[in-house]
Amino acid sequence: MQVWIDYDGRTHRIDVTMAPFSENKPRKPLVSIVRDLSSVLLQDMFVGFSSATGSMLSEHFVLGWSFRVKGKAQPLALSKLPILPVWDSKPARFFSFIKNWMPWISLLFIPLFLIIFLVRFLVRRKRKFAEELEDWETEFGKNRLRFKDLYYATKGFKDKNLLGSGGSGGFTEMSHRNLVPLVGYCRRRDELLLVYDYMPNGSLDKYLYNSPEVRLNWKQRFKVINGVASALFYLHEEWEQVVIHRDIKASNVLLDAEYNGRLGDFGLARLCDHGSGVR
Repeated sequence: MQVWIDYDGRTHRIDVTMAPFSENKPRKPLVSIVRDLSSVLLQDMFVGFSSATGSMLSEHFVLGWSFRVKGKAQPLALSKLPILPVWDSKPARFFSFIKNWMPWISLLFIPLFLIIFLVRFLVRRKRKFAEELEDWETEFGKNRLRFKDLYYATKGFKDKNLLGSGGSGGFTEMSHRNLVPLVGYCRRRDELLLVYDYMPNGSLDKYLYNSPEVRLNWKQRFKVINGVASALFYLHEEWEQVVIHRDIKASNVLLDAEYNGRLGDFGLARLCDHGSGVR
């Protein structure tokens, strides 16, 4: 392309004319506007070129130019101008491909990523709720609970739902009004989860040490002591074997809705036959 820019300092008219490379200068300018450039055109200054690209990648080359103050610039000898350099179109084709095909690629890959995410989520969820089941557990099928049910029932085992903590252990065949009933269990990886009846008033230590604003009167205290003593008598004398609890403390005594003392946490308990000596 050829471009002519003419500025009349007297009339302040700017004419911009444009034509293909091999044609003469048109009579009618492409752009004509009146602007006073006296504040821009200084006595001593440099003249140069600048260019800008749009959304497409492109390169600009100035093969020749002619400039004159006061009068018309000398015409260019087009035959003597250098040859236009060969432009590497590979980057342009690449950017053109990205621009034209990216929406379609997105439409294809977004569902694919969603499917991969969903499959990964389901696999991780399956592993998260995976459990172990051995042959000996078939007879305790009614006491076996699903880890998934326990997880959702405790809202992910949140600390705010924690009533207390202690060791594991339990005897599924015991039944006494002052023992915490074992509802069921769940085995998962290296964990053994035991589920007992809910004791709404928590453990006894909360009333003795941790909550000075909550107190038990003497009638309630005697009721708790009698309940624990009744449970121990049952374990030592009335059950088919002797159960030595070996960890009687306030945190292992739970209180039901009526503040009856119930003994729990048999993690350190031992079994022995009636009449046998225990060391």
